[in-house]
Amino acid sequence: MDFFFYFKKRAHGPKAKINGIPSEPHCSNLFMRLFEDTAQDTFPSEISLWKRYVDDTVVGLMDALLEDFTNHINSIHPAIKFTREEETEKSLAVLDAKITRDDLGQLSFSVYRKPPTHGPVLAIHQPTITT
Repeated sequence: MDFFFYFKKRAHGPKAKINGIPSEPHCSNLFMRLFEDTAQDTFPSEISLWKRYVDDTVVGLMDALLEDFTNHINSIHPAIKFTREEETEKSLAVLDAKITRDDLGQLSFSVYRKPPTHGPVLAIHQPTITT
């Protein structure tokens, strides 16, 4: 599916520049907005939360609907596939935030820092040149 938009009665594609500004990020955002509207409008159950930042989306819906919703959203466009990460112990890390759900369903947010990795470290030594 090609995506074009019109500006001042001219068709522009994702690689176009409008007033010297690349349009690709705007085209991507417009496309995802249309995609999200389609996903939400055609899903038969209520989606209580939908927030997206670039390529991370937080969706709130009943646990029993997770598999159906994942299949639904992945069937809308062949080039776009979503993966999902479910909450663990009523919390979920998204970007640099930790979202926690209490027993009443209220959400709270805190800063999340990924644990450091303690894998192998590569030591690089600068050679010494003598004359």
